[in-house]
Amino acid sequence: MRRLFLALALLALALPARAATFLPIGGAWTPFCFGAAGGEADGCGAPGSPFFAIAGGTTTTIEVTDAFLSGDRFRLVLNGFEVFLSSLVPQGAPSESDPDAAFASGLFSRLAVTLDPGFNDFALFVEDSPFGAGQGFIRVVNAPTPVPAPAALGLLALGLLGLAARPRRMDAAAARG
Repeated sequence: MRRLFLALALLALALPARAATFLPIGGAWTPFCFGAAGGEADGCGAPGSPFFAIAGGTTTTIEVTDAFLSGDRFRLVLNGFEVFLSSLVPQGAPSESDPDAAFASGLFSRLAVTLDPGFNDFALFVEDSPFGAGQGFIRVVNAPTPVPAPAALGLLALGLLGLAARPRRMDAAAARG
């Protein structure tokens, strides 16, 4: 058992470490570049490419969007095993360099994945690229706080009315008896 542990420790030291590009939480878009389908996207030459990481104490959402030329599609591998695909869209949309407009339009491939708090690492791969190369954008935003449904608020109001009416019934019963 001791030899196995030592062998695994030596193997871990021998493997090259991948530096990660830490993405800020807060909604700023970070560009990434990619080549042909099957390849890994990178940070357009930034240090730590092509591996991304997030460390946060709250629930966050990763948002990915294609830009400039539509038709590219991405695969996100999260924490080494979870796989998510961006939306499939046809080619031919007008060129768009604004990531907010590209993400909102629905004409460009996009993906949004909500993450639990803590450390998450991920890589982006090119699933389809009709142009053989391109650029997209990625950002990390705080996940929206869920808003109660109107039906839940109605049930709450009904319950409060029932509680308010209850003491009156008890007082009326005591007066009769």
